[in-house]
Amino acid sequence: MFLNVEKHGGVVIVSLQEPCLDATNYQDAIANITPMFRENCKVILDITEVQYVDSTGLTAFTSCHNKCQDANGRLRICCASGAVEEVLELVHMDRLIPIFDTQQRAIHSFAEG
Repeated sequence: MFLNVEKHGGVVIVSLQEPCLDATNYQDAIANITPMFRENCKVILDITEVQYVDSTGLTAFTSCHNKCQDANGRLRICCASGAVEEVLELVHMDRLIPIFDTQQRAIHSFAEG
């Protein structure tokens, strides 16, 4: 699982550099992302490069959400496109994890509460 990690102030931005998030790599995604969840963390998953997600990929998102909450942190998803955006809408992922169309909007959402 290829990830790019950068910090923007107190926000950690994790960009998934994979075209698919599915049964072949969802466990690697969880294993590589969850160490970012520190006490009171603010983490954004940028999924610009992800063009396909299946049910196991959705499991990765919910697992990350749960682990982030265990650390009293907050998680956001941004930059979903095409079919991935449709899947996230279909399963109402935004009820669990706030989803934003840009990194900037996701970053600003932490200031809003």
